[in-house]
Amino acid sequence: KYTYILFAVLIFPAVLTAAKLHYDYLSYYNPVLGGLRTGMFVLEPKWLIGEPEILKYFMDLKAQKGYQDAPDDKSFEELIYKKSEIENILTVGFQEKYYTQIWPFFREKKSWSIIQELRPFATRTRYFVYPVWNDESQYEFRFKLQEQGKIYKNGVQMYTVYERVSN
Repeated sequence: KYTYILFAVLIFPAVLTAAKLHYDYLSYYNPVLGGLRTGMFVLEPKWLIGEPEILKYFMDLKAQKGYQDAPDDKSFEELIYKKSEIENILTVGFQEKYYTQIWPFFREKKSWSIIQELRPFATRTRYFVYPVWNDESQYEFRFKLQEQGKIYKNGVQMYTVYERVSN
């Protein structure tokens, strides 16, 4: 009988923790030390946190603004040379370290994510996502950006979304 109680006491916290962390296993910061709100500024995340929230934000925006699905048979390069076509497709720029983790999810949703540092792609991209702990939008000189929204994870602002308003 005591074995079952001991087992439950040891296993329950592990199961509860795993359930809380599911999708973002590595984004946990100790709540006693300030949690996610403080932790992301103390120890900068090197991985993408909040992928489901990012996708939900942009899929809602895609539906709201009436963006078309990106064709599967055309590369981003082909689309940017036909300006009228790329203007109707949801395009989102990310810093390179986060792009590598998010692009497959955008392609699955028939949209494009790009590396924001690549000038030919960035000048044709509509939205840009910057994490709050590393917001470099003020250094963008290729075009003007205007804040469009914010993305939250567990009530904590994680990302700021900007829209390109000029070339």
